[in-house]
Amino acid sequence: RHDTQSVVSTYLTRADIDGNGVTDDEVEGLSNFLNLATDADVLFVIRETADGGAKVSMRSTGPDVSLNAEQMGGGGHKKAAGFAVLSGSTVCTKEGCRLLVEKALAVLN
Repeated sequence: RHDTQSVVSTYLTRADIDGNGVTDDEVEGLSNFLNLATDADVLFVIRETADGGAKVSMRSTGPDVSLNAEQMGGGGHKKAAGFAVLSGSTVCTKEGCRLLVEKALAVLN
């Protein structure tokens, strides 16, 4: 939850991806689709990587998400950016996802 921006986030575990026969390339398009399908200011799609880390894709209809990505060691553009989280973290759980999004959003405060 953010004080001034509406935020939507979702995550996909390796079990979600592999169990449904979805490729990583197909997951990449999910961020763009959800950005069009929601009215959120900021969207996060977090997917677990094969090595146990995570890739985070962010989309925005307002704030500059490249600032969030840079804060997290990534990059991108004002409306589309992302970053990676090293393996060994517990990102792709409900709590892990929430904590990661809160950390990334801190730059908007």
